[in-house]
Amino acid sequence: MGAIDKALAVLDLFLNRPEPMGVSEVAQLAKLDPATAYRIIASLVKGGYLEQLVKRGKYAISTEKLMAFSSVTTPSLKVRNMSLSFLQELSNKVRETTQIAVRLGNVAFKDDFLYSSNILNVRPSRERIIDLYSTGTGKIFLAEMSEEEFEEYCRNIIIRPVTPNTVTDRGKLKKHLKKIKKEGISYDFEEHELGIVSVAVPVRDAEGNAAAAISIIAPSVRMSSQRLAAMGKILKDYARKISRAIK
Repeated sequence: MGAIDKALAVLDLFLNRPEPMGVSEVAQLAKLDPATAYRIIASLVKGGYLEQLVKRGKYAISTEKLMAFSSVTTPSLKVRNMSLSFLQELSNKVRETTQIAVRLGNVAFKDDFLYSSNILNVRPSRERIIDLYSTGTGKIFLAEMSEEEFEEYCRNIIIRPVTPNTVTDRGKLKKHLKKIKKEGISYDFEEHELGIVSVAVPVRDAEGNAAAAISIIAPSVRMSSQRLAAMGKILKDYARKISRAIK
């Protein structure tokens, strides 16, 4: 494997995994010796593709590059721009935070947020890459996968509990995803972050593919299952409006 191929392999690792990684983990996954892995990571940091998380001693894709990747590799820029006014209107209507996300390989990229005027307001973490299996928006993209794509995803991702509520059993997850595909709506009951729930639906392009996923995110203390279901109906209406706008 040439130097460029090795660098691309390392970059792919970071693009397809939501959690930050250290040199030893990268070396193991990319089948490189630690010294080589370190040199590649250092070059990617210098080039602005990775950033070092000083407090954790690990590395992650830089937010600036994520946004660049998102606008180049997906139709998300158009979707995002067409969605913002709708999401702001939605946020004002339900008085909760709204979000749009797009898929980037085996992860999702949180493209933007519109915050509510509530005093108790959800301010999602600064992480822009999130996994698919534990988030409302992420499960929308998982549900769109074919059987073969899902199996490939499972081979490349370690499904580990993010919270005690995360569904990690593959059989249960597949059953859950079939329901999401059938109903066109996904819920996150504190599966990604304790105290936070969400409901998400797909935004479809002219070909019927999920170009993005939009969601309503709220503190669990004021969001009962009944209210979350009601929010889902409103969210579907806005997803249809955005879908018509981007076609």
